[in-house]
Amino acid sequence: MRQAILTALVVVCCVGPAGADWAQGDPHKMHFPQLPDPNGWDVAVWHEPTFGPILQLADDWRCRGTGPVSDIHVWFSVPEDDLGAIDNVGGFGVSIYDDDRSGDFSKPGNLLWERFFRPDDVSVVVSSGTGEQGWLHPVKPSYVEADHNLFHQLNIENIPDPFTQEQGNLYWLALSVTVEEASGARVGWKTSSDHFEDDAVWRSITLPETDWAELRDPITDESLDLAFVITGEIIPEPATFALSALGLAGLAGYLRRRRHA
Repeated sequence: MRQAILTALVVVCCVGPAGADWAQGDPHKMHFPQLPDPNGWDVAVWHEPTFGPILQLADDWRCRGTGPVSDIHVWFSVPEDDLGAIDNVGGFGVSIYDDDRSGDFSKPGNLLWERFFRPDDVSVVVSSGTGEQGWLHPVKPSYVEADHNLFHQLNIENIPDPFTQEQGNLYWLALSVTVEEASGARVGWKTSSDHFEDDAVWRSITLPETDWAELRDPITDESLDLAFVITGEIIPEPATFALSALGLAGLAGYLRRRRHA
């Protein structure tokens, strides 16, 4: 009986949406959280509406629980810690792809879901961490070492009509950031010290269009991954629902017996 009660409580606690701002140790729905590298790079991912190139970065994750991707958390920085640049962000383009392993390296395949989020649709935790970080522009390519110290957390929560992922599948999260025209604002997606599967990738989706290319450290040529966490409600399998009901029924019976004892 004690085992049934504990099982019921574990199931109930694990089924439900994650909180707002994500902190280390909070629930997640991916292989493991790819935390920001405080001494890594920030990779350019911004564009002005009428000025290219439109950059898109992507990294892969493995789903660890079937259910909606209702919350996405991404770490980012701005060059030279110009916090005013955050106020000039016009929106975030977020896409989810399946996994394509037909070439020399894995990359995003078929587009499965996409949304555009305006500043009012998201929240940002400013100065969520610090470290000596560099700035990397993959197109030119060019980089600046020790460019800034602050990084921030972008929280896209309670997504309407979210994408539903399936446990065990590999997916790619892609991001692009629109900034106000002529603002000079720049935004970079922070790299992670946590590596999973192949490199993160980048591409320009304006003319001349480029295919996905691996994202690598400009100094060491080592693989780069990006900092993000996928969270959301986990949909239990039918057997789990039955186990939960059995455990709760046992708990109710146990409490009734305690009252009449």
